[in-house]
Amino acid sequence: MHYDCTQAFELNYDTMFQPYQVQVPGKLYLAGEYAVLEPGHPAILMAIDRYLTCQIRLSHQPQQGSFESDLASLGKVTYQRDADGHIHLVSANDSKDWQYILAAIETFEALLVSKKRQVQDYHLSFTSQMQADSGQKYGLGSSGAVTVATMQALCHFYGWEIECPLIQFKLVAIAMAKTDSKSSLGDVAANITGGMCLYRSLDRQWLNQRMQDPDFRIDQILGEKWPHFYLEPLFWPEKLSLHVGWTQSPASSDQLVTQLKGSIQKDSPLYHDFLTKAQICVQNLAQAIRQADLLTLQKEVSHYRHLLVKLDRSFQLNIETPSLKRLIEVAHSYQFEAKSSGAGGGDCGIAIGSRNQARQALYQTWQQEGIQPLAVGLAPFRFSVKPFRK
Repeated sequence: MHYDCTQAFELNYDTMFQPYQVQVPGKLYLAGEYAVLEPGHPAILMAIDRYLTCQIRLSHQPQQGSFESDLASLGKVTYQRDADGHIHLVSANDSKDWQYILAAIETFEALLVSKKRQVQDYHLSFTSQMQADSGQKYGLGSSGAVTVATMQALCHFYGWEIECPLIQFKLVAIAMAKTDSKSSLGDVAANITGGMCLYRSLDRQWLNQRMQDPDFRIDQILGEKWPHFYLEPLFWPEKLSLHVGWTQSPASSDQLVTQLKGSIQKDSPLYHDFLTKAQICVQNLAQAIRQADLLTLQKEVSHYRHLLVKLDRSFQLNIETPSLKRLIEVAHSYQFEAKSSGAGGGDCGIAIGSRNQARQALYQTWQQEGIQPLAVGLAPFRFSVKPFRK
């Protein structure tokens, strides 16, 4: 079964230009980190019930608007449009995070213009549950979530109710391709779908080449098949509990990915061995989740952790920091399976066990080790659940 995404670009004039608020969940990786950077390689991600909220309203100042955020790196900026309709920030700080908002706006407005629709100006406001009171990010995502939230807010603002997650994903992928993001876009998949999903990475080089075509049209590529791309919802077995610990040390995914990419050619057989084993591991893990095979599920989570440790040692990435290693060791002492989540280098780790295991004891020992348990769970699915690929 696949989604039918042939819906026309028809706007609802009754809801157009009305204030609106959207919420986008955070994300964590269960398995597939690093391997998912390569086209066609899978990962399993979880949408987490910590949300980024975006509010949008019409600006009544001609050719002017504003963005504001409680994210520590952003704050508030205003913008002006030039005669060609391009947005220029006024007195902006130097945070690159604004680029994701601008790219989402540019992408959606290009679609509007191609359909001969009128472009407006707006105020966008973002608030996040994905950071501590100190302003430190938990590692539940930001760039993908900000881009998804901006795109969804614009869709509602212009009266375009997109029921197909595939169309939303493609719009956000196009927007993020305009930035220097190193993301596999797995975070975008989880942000859009909610729940848990098996994501197979699209060929980003193909997308970049298509976008450089002088005849490139957004409305046309939305209807095309994208090489390798696949997304399937997965249902987490009810007998298992999922726990998240935060090391209180932030990490840079882009920096770690860049470091890996710069090292691959030095010892590519090791990397390709990692990719082969990672693909098998993630496929086995997905099948275990589908069948609620708890023993195999935990075994494959442990297997992927060891694949990451070997990758870490081979390329000197510092994926499993001392804090993450201690998080895992503590979890093992209480009979939980555990691993780092995402790029590593800090941020979060996850622990998986049965629902009758000693959660409170795990949390207390984590806290004694300087690891903060996060009160999070899976966010609900945001669409009817069936796989799609196109």
